[in-house]
Amino acid sequence: MRLTVLSCVVLTAALSVLYGCRTESVRRAALVPGLEPSQRTGQPIGDSAAEISAGTSSLVTLRPPSERSGSNAGVAVPRVQSSGDARLRVTEDLDLGLVWDTGLASGAFKVRDDQPDPDHGNVFGGGVSFHYSVPTAEPNFRLGVAGQLSIYSIPWVEYRTCVAACAGDPFTRVNRSRSRTAVLGLAAIPSYELNEQVTLFSGITLRNHPYVPRESVEVGQESDSKLRAGPFNPIVSVGLEYTLPLGLGPRLQVMVDQPFRNEPVRYGPSLGARITIPFAAAAPE
Repeated sequence: MRLTVLSCVVLTAALSVLYGCRTESVRRAALVPGLEPSQRTGQPIGDSAAEISAGTSSLVTLRPPSERSGSNAGVAVPRVQSSGDARLRVTEDLDLGLVWDTGLASGAFKVRDDQPDPDHGNVFGGGVSFHYSVPTAEPNFRLGVAGQLSIYSIPWVEYRTCVAACAGDPFTRVNRSRSRTAVLGLAAIPSYELNEQVTLFSGITLRNHPYVPRESVEVGQESDSKLRAGPFNPIVSVGLEYTLPLGLGPRLQVMVDQPFRNEPVRYGPSLGARITIPFAAAAPE
């Protein structure tokens, strides 16, 4: 990849000298939200009218995110990424909610050591969610269908090095800014309620992964950050939720997940944890 970029620099520099066009070698990186599965269990809210939850899918990361060979993605992934939800029961099986997600810049994983460091703020986003728990012939078995759409504010950094037709400008300029992009997650979550306290669940989530091109050569007019929404990746998860025996008691959840496809970043397994607190008993239907 480095030889290819170097060849492009040499070629475009030669052309720019011939035609008088400014040529820049550009390197970028962005702090983007990491891949994470749906945090739902597939079961309905239950007897409460509303609930809030908070947690993280990256409590323990067994293998740091790394570059997929040939991806040319300038990406840093938060080591600490947390999210919160507020949900309202619409029907016995359907709820709608608001979501918020924050990934810290401090200690973030860089997928390559030689890429720029997006060091000017956290990545954060908010949006809406839905969850529908489909009943089956077996009362304790449910199939959850969940969706979430969030708009993220993503910090990025860009180093632009003039290599030809520079006209006295500084040799290297550094741009730091933010761009917005949408992240969509869709999930199918089969689950089984063992008893009033314990629920087992698994799931598969499709979620896109934002990124910026790490290296490019540009001739003439300067481009923007080129932040891209990125491809969808499947994420497989399995977990357990325990309800404290306190009436409308809090629910504690642990989950292990593994992303697949690895576009544009390669992930290992991670362990997450979450707490959900119900509010007020629902009115009888």
